[in-house]
Amino acid sequence: MIQPRERPTRSPIPERPRKSARRRQARTRRQRYVTAVRVLGVSATVVALLMLYLALMANLTSLNYRIGRASEQRTALQEETMRLDDRVAHLESRERLAELAMKLGMQEPRIYAVVSPADATASKSGRGPGGIALLGSVADWLKGP
Repeated sequence: MIQPRERPTRSPIPERPRKSARRRQARTRRQRYVTAVRVLGVSATVVALLMLYLALMANLTSLNYRIGRASEQRTALQEETMRLDDRVAHLESRERLAELAMKLGMQEPRIYAVVSPADATASKSGRGPGGIALLGSVADWLKGP
């Protein structure tokens, strides 16, 4: 019969691993996550590029809509301008003005009158225009009512 051997008792404090063992353990821990980090990095890059593309396409689409609205407004303004030009031409027509003059009882003048502009610019005090306007109003104010 084989006699069982006694196991040596271990000390409660394990031995500190050597430097190379510690390095191996750290490298093993890091390598667990390297693949996941690489996949996440590539995914993040692809998503960022996709989002950039979508943002640029959205901007381009909004610009196309703006151009469409502006061209519609331009067409509407051109049509309105043409209608208004026709209306102005109708209102300024000689036939229409002659018809309105006849309704008002107007007729061609037989004698032409000439009006002098000096009569229209005379002031209340009877003096003609001249001098500095500010000083004239101050002098009138000092005279009182």
